[in-house]
Amino acid sequence: RCDKYGIGIYLVLSAPKIPGNHEVFINHPEVKGATQWDRESNCLCSSHPKVLNYYNEAISNIFLKVPALKGVIFIIGGEGLHHCFTRPKPRTDKGTCCPRCGRLSPDRVVSGLMNSVARAVKSVRPDATIIAWPYSAHIWSEDKEQLGVIKKLSKDVTLMDVFEKDEIRRFGNVSQNIFDYSISFIGPSERFKRQYELTKSLSIPMWGKTESAV
Repeated sequence: RCDKYGIGIYLVLSAPKIPGNHEVFINHPEVKGATQWDRESNCLCSSHPKVLNYYNEAISNIFLKVPALKGVIFIIGGEGLHHCFTRPKPRTDKGTCCPRCGRLSPDRVVSGLMNSVARAVKSVRPDATIIAWPYSAHIWSEDKEQLGVIKKLSKDVTLMDVFEKDEIRRFGNVSQNIFDYSISFIGPSERFKRQYELTKSLSIPMWGKTESAV
């Protein structure tokens, strides 16, 4: 029905927190990722080959069985596709308590997960669009624009970010943090401009997202 009107349907990919005593961790302790902020759940280790293979098989099967899908969208920041740097507790100097990912940089782990998803989708649907949104990635990344992640991205990944947010703007004597659903500034933000210039130089596609209040 959507295709009749030229409307594309995209899969929104999420990997939720899993109870720490779940049988997947009992049967496969090596895939147990970082303890999440509720201290009662974990994510799947986002750099372990078994986990990446699991995601790849599941995602490629979805695109095989639902050929009308135009692509996949996933959040790689503070929610959505949970990884070992999403919101781990307790934090260490590496920002994670996953022994495997703690030896690696967040940029490497997160970009590796994104690129792996892209390869899985493109292996069965070369025309599909893979869209990654680093919403609230400031939780785990000291790099406000996630430029380190972008530099490691495959050209099969499309970066999506919000056009106006994540900066301090002055309006007369008033300073305001432009965050979710701002009605004070329509953009583009300096953050978005820096991301765009980098993606353009690397020939990585970038989409601009506007918040619903704009």
